[in-house]
Amino acid sequence: VCWFSFDRVKNTAWRCSMRKIVMDIDVEQSKIKKGDILTVDDKHADKWIRRKIAHNYVEIKSKFTYINTKIKHVHIRDMKDGWIMQVIGDYLAQLNDKDILFTSGKQQDFNADINYYINWTNNEPRLDFLTKTKCDIILFTHFEKEHVNEENAVINWADRYTCMSVHGKQQLINRGIQESKIGIIEGFGVSTGFRKKIAIGWAGRPYPGLERKDANILPNLAKDLDSDIFKFIFYDKKKELNMLLSKMNKVGADVELLSANYDYFLNSIDYYLSPSLMEGGPMDLLNAAYAGIPIISRDIGFFHTINTKEDFMFKDYSELLKFFKAIETNKKQKIKNLAPYTWDTFKRWHIKHFRSILEI
Repeated sequence: VCWFSFDRVKNTAWRCSMRKIVMDIDVEQSKIKKGDILTVDDKHADKWIRRKIAHNYVEIKSKFTYINTKIKHVHIRDMKDGWIMQVIGDYLAQLNDKDILFTSGKQQDFNADINYYINWTNNEPRLDFLTKTKCDIILFTHFEKEHVNEENAVINWADRYTCMSVHGKQQLINRGIQESKIGIIEGFGVSTGFRKKIAIGWAGRPYPGLERKDANILPNLAKDLDSDIFKFIFYDKKKELNMLLSKMNKVGADVELLSANYDYFLNSIDYYLSPSLMEGGPMDLLNAAYAGIPIISRDIGFFHTINTKEDFMFKDYSELLKFFKAIETNKKQKIKNLAPYTWDTFKRWHIKHFRSILEI
């Protein structure tokens, strides 16, 4: 692709030729002014010569200001280490932009405008042993005290640096790198689709007509909490819990019943909730505490003497709901903070960054 701009041409014949050029590239003639730049491909350039708009490329160049703007080239040097850096390299190999040719491989490309290096210190040979190219950028991760001299040699060899975080940027600045040469990457994606819900556990039998167990607190809690954040895990026989499970399902709770393995139940929950108004123990509360699970309970039975700062004692439902709502808010904030961390964001940032460096 070549670019041509109008020169100051007084010759009427050349002015007419300009009109033909404008028509050939489908630009409205009324919008073209002296000094405007036209994008012209080889096909149209050949057509101008065939139609004797110009005799040859040399003549076109002599009559117009010629600017060569061939497509830019970014080469990703990826060493394929089989670990997270290879994942990063694979996503960088997917970059696509109309103004940039992206390639990748284990070797440098001396024809590229930018060589971008993954695995900045784990390469053989080391980066600073390689021949410099037009612009060498390293993806910096971290320093290690055991390799200070080698790392200093590499960072002094590079032209620019991209970091995974603000922390990485500060490490480079501490080593004397100019802040203007450092970019902080936006994005990076997670490698899993799994998101763990906070599991509230309870083991017991809500006997019909027995208010002491206060089992109705559970469907009320399920109704007021976000089921995308919380789930409930119960342990006992299904026939004893049918009525409670039915109430939980009606309010859209994510509820699971375990009855085969008690240790597995304890290992599956994040909090043990004892909703009872009065208990002599209960034994399940004691078991959960022994297993190291935080306990949420009224001031009953064993809890009066075994509770610690990681446990929570509530007087009524409003206090209980407030406790879990605070956890819910924190979890939602964490999810919100992580929302920009996607590989699509990672790729978009790199294209924008490369375009800025290449001034396109």
